Amino acid sequence: MGRGGVVVEHAYDDAGRRVATRHPGGGLTRLRYAGGLLVEEIKADGSRFRYGYDALARIAWIENPAGERLSMERDACGNVVRSRTFSGVLTEYERDVRGRVVRAEVPGAVVRRFVYDRTGAPVHREDGDVVTTFAYDPRGLVRRATRGETEVLLERNALGRVVREEQRLGGFRFVVERAFNAKGHTVGRRYSTGWEIKLEREHGSGVASMTIESAAGVERVRIEEDGLGRETARVREGGYAIRTTRDDSGRPVVITVEDAAGRPLRERRYAWSTAGPVTEIEDSAHGRRRYELDVYGRPLVVAGLGVEERLAYDANGTPIVGSGAVVGPAGRVQRTETAAFTWDVLGRLSGRAAPDQRGSWAYTYDGLDQLARAERGSCTGASSDEHRTCSRASLTSISTGMATRGSSPMPTATCGDTTTRRNSGSGRRTSLGKGGRVGISASSYTAPGSGAARFI
Repeated sequence: MGRGGVVVEHAYDDAGRRVATRHPGGGLTRLRYAGGLLVEEIKADGSRFRYGYDALARIAWIENPAGERLSMERDACGNVVRSRTFSGVLTEYERDVRGRVVRAEVPGAVVRRFVYDRTGAPVHREDGDVVTTFAYDPRGLVRRATRGETEVLLERNALGRVVREEQRLGGFRFVVERAFNAKGHTVGRRYSTGWEIKLEREHGSGVASMTIESAAGVERVRIEEDGLGRETARVREGGYAIRTTRDDSGRPVVITVEDAAGRPLRERRYAWSTAGPVTEIEDSAHGRRRYELDVYGRPLVVAGLGVEERLAYDANGTPIVGSGAVVGPAGRVQRTETAAFTWDVLGRLSGRAAPDQRGSWAYTYDGLDQLARAERGSCTGASSDEHRTCSRASLTSISTGMATRGSSPMPTATCGDTTTRRNSGSGRRTSLGKGGRVGISASSYTAPGSGAARFI
């Protein structure tokens, strides 16, 4: 029996292998074996997963309900040297004599390289043009890490807990200092931006209260817990209170916000299904939302609080809204009733095409698969300093470098009602709306002495 009285039943054969599972939603999953190995799994909705093995009974491939295969090839030592995902992305691996991956390549895309020290700890990693390094103390714990212009320094106490963390980017830095009690629990954090949090803990180590000190003053919040350590109330002295009533499994059934006099301002109630997920939310201010779930607990109908949706799922489990959706390999949506989507060789979303320019986007990523740039719309002109064919308006440009003051001219690209300017000396981009009003500036910038970086 799981949370909230959720019951899951299993059946086993004479060899002790699980052959069936009855789910809380009423569906039945069946499993089939050959020679002691799982070869097929038939889900409650009739979908099937199939499994294949090599001569040494090691997993070699998995076939999903859409008929797509994930496959692995191994060397004589059993290490994976080549893999292919459900969507067809091929990755090849090179290993050293100790079997550690030193190079991984997706042909025609990113190359990753790894370097280790004598203890086997990673010290250098390249993901395309993104370089990450690690340095360790004599105990083998990380003390420094770098990525591009970003640097993180860690100081630890005798037990290895981080007591000081410093983040550096160009000429700017942000510091967090931590204090611990005898049990090793955090009791305080101090930030270089000038504010501090102090935590008061009970004998059971739960947080009884926290005090926030800053230039704006001192704020104290009292935290109440039940006998199992679950939060039941958060009370700000002289201010609001948030009270939570829970079921036997710890799930919230009523959350109430009260004013300083204890009068309820707003309340939200929750009902939960036997399969686990929520089935109904009732908000005192906005009304009710209802969820109809399938045998897996996935929503099929969502109604209320301004939403009216019906969902279906493809063989990969991708949620589909409406009748015009086209789903491609590995469950990636290629087209809906309102837009078309493209994916790059690594399976990352690369574009969204819509009838209007404002709904069309293009995305690029760095070697770590993090979003590096997003562009929207279409351009009517651009300076050669952009180093690209200007076919879209840059509304978001995220870089790992810190913006610096530059004196060179700012080339301009006019894109509908938006003008994108680039300071070639700093790499910063600022979008100006009609009349020259600032629309968005997407560089990471920190004012001297202000501490943490923020996007402006």
